[in-house]
Amino acid sequence: MSQIPKTFSNDEKHEIFRNLWIRLFARSFDNLIYFGVAALLVKLISISGLFPTFFDSKDPKEIGVSLVVLLLLFIFTSIFFEAYLIASFGATAGKKLLNFKILNANGNKLDYADAVFRSFVVFLRGCYLYIPVVSIIGFAAAADTIEKYGATYWDTKIGSKVVHRTPKLYGVVIIIGVFLALMIASKMGAPKPVE
Repeated sequence: MSQIPKTFSNDEKHEIFRNLWIRLFARSFDNLIYFGVAALLVKLISISGLFPTFFDSKDPKEIGVSLVVLLLLFIFTSIFFEAYLIASFGATAGKKLLNFKILNANGNKLDYADAVFRSFVVFLRGCYLYIPVVSIIGFAAAADTIEKYGATYWDTKIGSKVVHRTPKLYGVVIIIGVFLALMIASKMGAPKPVE
């Protein structure tokens, strides 16, 4: 990166650290939405009869094809749907609930091309394709870049900025509620061990 590292006060460092966690929670919440949209699309494809899916198959090959389609639809929604939301509203659902926006250098919403570029680079370089464990390296690298330069690689490339405001209580409650509901639902739907 060609930027010169910035020097931050202790208060600024605390703010950066807090905002990193807020961004991570917003991304996690958004990914739940993108995954849900992708799963819905797979179910609609299954209903249309194009191919059976893991929703209604026990064949390992059909399940494998379904999971590949689900993964591809997740990638598609996480890049293009996210870009649409950022270009249209300045924020995704998670970002809106946690009260921050992605804006250009003039303080306006990004155009769609910049939003797609940003989302694509976040997917590749910020989340490392969401490969389990490896993606933690991407998150850590992004956090390190923010701590050193005050912005991520992708935001400096397109001249965008993340504008944080104090999260509203209702947004925090909704996000925590959704995560707790999913944890409870996963425990309720988990198969019982065979004795």
